[in-house]
Amino acid sequence: MDLTGWRVEDLSGRRYEFPDEFVVDASDWCVVVTGDGTDSDPVLYWGADKPVWNNDGDAALLYDDRDVLIAGTLV
Repeated sequence: MDLTGWRVEDLSGRRYEFPDEFVVDASDWCVVVTGDGTDSDPVLYWGADKPVWNNDGDAALLYDDRDVLIAGTLV
């Protein structure tokens, strides 16, 4: 599945957008690390300059390229 235009957001609207033409096959997975680093399939780096997830509760929300919420989890 091509994740171009897909994104992960927290409850305050901070977002990570998947790179153009990033493809995940049905049996594959990927990890989005909030810190700095160099992307290397299947690990992607958000590059956030401060913590993303709140210690008192937050959510990770996955949106597709049509802005439809596909999945979410409390963190």
